[in-house]
Amino acid sequence: SMADWWEPTAEGYLQHVPKGQIIAALKEAGPGLAGGGVESMKKDALVAAAASRLAGTRWLPEPLRRTPG
Repeated sequence: SMADWWEPTAEGYLQHVPKGQIIAALKEAGPGLAGGGVESMKKDALVAAAASRLAGTRWLPEPLRRTPG
């Protein structure tokens, strides 16, 4: 699966998407991952926090998810 080799790193993904998309990713990836005031973080702080929180979760952005058929 794509999650075996792709991870949402800061450089590879998170720096390139809007803050709202990062927060949505955290909410999707697991309960509690979007806590700690992420909405009020500056983008660089949010990117760093999200990269460490998403590590190992196997979360994938929509375009990389396997579609049926």
